[in-house]
Amino acid sequence: MERFKVSLKKMMEIKRLELALLTKDEIMLYETLTTDENYCYLHSKNPYQIRNLNYIALSAFFNDKPVGLALATEISSLASLKSLYVDEKYRQMGIGTELMMALEKEFRLKGCIVISMTYESNIKHFKEFEKILQGCNWKTPIPFMNRYFYKGADFNPPWITKDYNFPKELIVFPWSQLTPPGRKELLRREEQWNFPAVISPFLDEEHLEYSNSFGIKKEDEIIGWVITHRLNKSTIRYSSLYIQPEYQFQGISIFLLIKAMKTQKELINEGHEATWALFDINLDQTEPIWQQFIKRRLAPYADKTILINRTYKVLN
Repeated sequence: MERFKVSLKKMMEIKRLELALLTKDEIMLYETLTTDENYCYLHSKNPYQIRNLNYIALSAFFNDKPVGLALATEISSLASLKSLYVDEKYRQMGIGTELMMALEKEFRLKGCIVISMTYESNIKHFKEFEKILQGCNWKTPIPFMNRYFYKGADFNPPWITKDYNFPKELIVFPWSQLTPPGRKELLRREEQWNFPAVISPFLDEEHLEYSNSFGIKKEDEIIGWVITHRLNKSTIRYSSLYIQPEYQFQGISIFLLIKAMKTQKELINEGHEATWALFDINLDQTEPIWQQFIKRRLAPYADKTILINRTYKVLN
């Protein structure tokens, strides 16, 4: 068996990909070695529009055929592993571990301090993946995010039909009608940390789902929003829900959420292809009161729930 492993290593080679030089056919090939949500990294893009982000892609070749891929990013000496994937026909051969070790070496040479990653706890070959982490001395994974899936047309919790007392001076508007002055003012507020960057309405604008994203304003002041994104052809992700602190605890956030969800239901009835709704709840950055709402009002009605774990490794 040991001699067999040695011969496999001689037949395998790990190369760093020059992403800017890949042809369309090559990119399509490498897309089979990762997931839909990670395609953007093959195109040297990221959903959060982070500037000065460096993109790293390593591929494992077996008999000159790409059979594994690691995608990662780096900024300010902090590295993030986005995807580690090996073709099912070539698993249990140590290729995943070799890719991980090569990636860590790459980042050590760059002077990176730490590398981290998040991943779904229900991924295929979950145990094998965590063995790779354990074998490479990564920290024990901890829960990071809960992901809830709903069939949009069938989502009918009792509170979705409840009437909320909505102040008459507040106006709800489609996010597609955000004016240039309104946008400029929100960007100014974002730069001054008036609201958490993680719920910025300008994240991943390329995939923003305008059909059920809404803002709310008092006169000309925008005081909140519900922003959704098209995660893929069949799924709308409810990405951010925000109300200025002085307007909280008045039922406004629930009103916005209900409007977005009812709009999706109406669109589905009209033939819209995004029949699934998805909520991601960051366990570190979500306020306790909102986590309680999720636990009581959303979680019991989910068609599917996925726990996302987080782990890291100190490199230098």
